[in-house]
Amino acid sequence: MKRLLTALLIISICGASAALLAARSSQDLPNDRYSRREADNIGVRLFKAIVGRDSGDQGPRQAADQILLGKLPAQVEAMFDSAEFRQKASSMTPTQILDQIYQGLLDRKSDDAGIRTYLREIEQRKYADVVLKIINDTEFETRILGRPARNRGGAGATRGGDRGGFGGADLNDRPGFGGNEVNLMRAAEACQADVVAQVLADAGAPVLLRFQGMDRTSSRWGGDTIQGSALDVFDRNRQLTYRCEMDRNRFRTSRVSYTYDDRRSSSRRSDTGPDYPLASAKACQSAVEAQINRDRSRREVIFESAGVSEWDRGFERVYGHGRERSSFGLVFEYRCDIDRGRVTAADFQPIR
Repeated sequence: MKRLLTALLIISICGASAALLAARSSQDLPNDRYSRREADNIGVRLFKAIVGRDSGDQGPRQAADQILLGKLPAQVEAMFDSAEFRQKASSMTPTQILDQIYQGLLDRKSDDAGIRTYLREIEQRKYADVVLKIINDTEFETRILGRPARNRGGAGATRGGDRGGFGGADLNDRPGFGGNEVNLMRAAEACQADVVAQVLADAGAPVLLRFQGMDRTSSRWGGDTIQGSALDVFDRNRQLTYRCEMDRNRFRTSRVSYTYDDRRSSSRRSDTGPDYPLASAKACQSAVEAQINRDRSRREVIFESAGVSEWDRGFERVYGHGRERSSFGLVFEYRCDIDRGRVTAADFQPIR
């Protein structure tokens, strides 16, 4: 008698590779939930959280491919079913397993709230449930993925205190922002952060952009496209015009383009110094460097880019990229909220 095959999950994480998963879990998330950058970040963190190690480039990238296909739950289940995890877990206590999950996903050990919330499930070997809950929690989405905060409530993994979350302050708390305007600003933030990243990739030298405003005259503005202008401070304050095509959820970009208004190629010098002359950029970078040193005991941070946007009178957002001077050091994105010259939220997230 033929047997019905209900699922086929083939994965190998011991050899730094993760094969494509053919089965689709009933809990699979929508395909457009994560951007490529977010999926890559999650893929790297899953290896650290589940097997307690880095796994080169191939394994996390193939895990990210599954995440983009909407197969995050199946990917997590398969990694916990691996021989490598079972072997390591056999010599670990439930608390140690929970700490490894927290360290891999959130760069910290579990706190009292996390222990109360998740330790019982770890003891019951519901490992995948714990990982998926943490990934869907506010702390992971705001601090690790860099999304705007969904709410002020707290699940077990959310850490309060002095960490403002990578998403920063809620625009609903700002005068003049509310309703649809908040969504437009969220889309504009995603666009401008990606413009900074694109200019940095093209320039091969430090970048500082001062965003001047957004052009709302297009009938497609805020839905399908975001567009505006900025000054390239490190390239003699040349003005550029940028445009982002947004994906279906409107808070991530699918395509970024920019053009210098004088139509000339960049005249940026590769020996541009590391000093960022805008006060808000300097304040943000100082706060981020202090946080990296406090959270990860890092030293000698080099900031490679910054973009400064003024959303409201006295209220600015700063986005950028940085790295450790060490050739194998941390590479990260950072973001700050600046309110009348004072840093009210600052955070960073590793990107590899």
